[in-house]
Amino acid sequence: VRDLLEDDDRRRRLGKRGRERIVAEFDWERAARETVQTYRNAIETREQGD
Repeated sequence: VRDLLEDDDRRRRLGKRGRERIVAEFDWERAARETVQTYRNAIETREQGD
């Protein structure tokens, strides 16, 4: 952390790369699909346990 506080250029580069990764890998449609699948898995698991 200290190194990043002292190195503006490196901090900006890492921030930019982090933002690019988030934009490329995550979106609301994917989050919604994965949430629905998580709920379906939980329901199936509960039904199997009853």
